[in-house]
Amino acid sequence: MIEKNRHGRDGLLEWIRSCKERQINGLVVTFPGLGATYVAKKMSDVGEATFLTGSGGELGESNIIYLDWVNNLESIAVLDKYFLASRSDQNIVVVVDDPYLIDSESFKNSYASKRFYDQYWFGVMDKMETYELIESFVESLPEKAKELIWEISGGIPQITKHLALRTKVRDIDKLSEDFAVQVICQPMIKVINRASKQSLEKLGLYIDGKITSSLLNKLVGQESFVFDIKIRSDLLVLEDGENYKERLSRLERDVLGKMINNGGFITKDQVAEIKWGSAEFSNFSDQAINKTMRRLDKRLHKYKIVTKWKTGYMLSAR
Repeated sequence: MIEKNRHGRDGLLEWIRSCKERQINGLVVTFPGLGATYVAKKMSDVGEATFLTGSGGELGESNIIYLDWVNNLESIAVLDKYFLASRSDQNIVVVVDDPYLIDSESFKNSYASKRFYDQYWFGVMDKMETYELIESFVESLPEKAKELIWEISGGIPQITKHLALRTKVRDIDKLSEDFAVQVICQPMIKVINRASKQSLEKLGLYIDGKITSSLLNKLVGQESFVFDIKIRSDLLVLEDGENYKERLSRLERDVLGKMINNGGFITKDQVAEIKWGSAEFSNFSDQAINKTMRRLDKRLHKYKIVTKWKTGYMLSAR
């Protein structure tokens, strides 16, 4: 499959049309809040493509598929069904806003993953594009205010729009405590904690060791960080792409998997549920839970497991 780093809404529109002209299937890799689905809907509204967002849809001549990759575990199976049902005269472009998915064993082993010819990485806006978006909502905004929005948003359109329309509160501490902002950013934080550093860099979200949006950097928190840990189907662990030949037990796999999907954190109750099936950790042996976590910690090389007093355990850099 061809793979190129590309950015820009107009560029994405042109690329999707080129997939139709070439009669090929394409994969768009993006991030929540960047607006890739806006482009897809725009093409659907003018009859250029059929936009499908769930199972059971009817394929047209040219199709764009977007599924709930972050929360729906059945999304890959749904995608396989679409490709199995497609004809040779139909093309499909799939929009994936969770880069972790394309690195997962489930996706790599799927029927759909073998059907893509071209790939488009749809990343954040640059400073000029961010300013243009701000001005489309608020015509007369001081340069200092636009600069602040650019810094807070990191070029993410959904955050940029929210800040442009929000004329009063742009203080980073107050924003990070605002419920509406937390709702907007929740899927972004989840994807950041799942994706590899390399994927985030390709999308322009991670530069020089930090998340480019100061708001997301604040919300991810000082205790959180971008980690790259993957568990293979044979229970071997990859840390930053390196394999240290450490094979997990099934219990360790489930515990570490829960931490990966939960931003690097797990509570003692969650460990107890995985280990014994249910109930609170206080009903079982706190010592047994600690032993499980110490054993898992010894399997890791670039990362470590830190005990958070009275709450649970957190992944950290070793």
